[in-house]
Amino acid sequence: MSATPYSFERWPRVRPEDVVRLRRVARALPSVRLEEIAATLGELTNTRIEVTPGPLYTCTPGTLAQAVTEPLVAVVLRPPTLEAPLVVELSPDLAIALVDRLLGGDGAQVAEPVGGLTEVECGVVAYAAARALASASRPWKIAGVLTTRLALLGVVGDEGSAAW
Repeated sequence: MSATPYSFERWPRVRPEDVVRLRRVARALPSVRLEEIAATLGELTNTRIEVTPGPLYTCTPGTLAQAVTEPLVAVVLRPPTLEAPLVVELSPDLAIALVDRLLGGDGAQVAEPVGGLTEVECGVVAYAAARALASASRPWKIAGVLTTRLALLGVVGDEGSAAW
């Protein structure tokens, strides 16, 4: 893992209400080491995995359905310190390659995802997420893998998203 200095000249513009939400999320998240997650996923898939932290994106109430793409692959997590679930959206290509690798394939000759994942594929993604988060100091629960916008809205509502 390499580190580079942060470019303080390019601070992102963030609205005050987003700062409050992001601070709440950051303080409530249990500590999970990204290196441990990458190592676990690397062992499962027999590959080198690199996890790079990125920005937390927010959306305003009523815009969540437009903020996600279909086919959707969203892993619903229940951390021990939060009442509301956290949702991690995966690229469908990445999810299909992950499933292929976990089931013994090479992950290279994966077809374009046309529709949502099958139940078996969702189960494999949930298994990978559970194994990756097993290193957390307190256990996370995997509530499921969602493949439609309607299911996502049913789980998290559309009150706006603190970390989408």
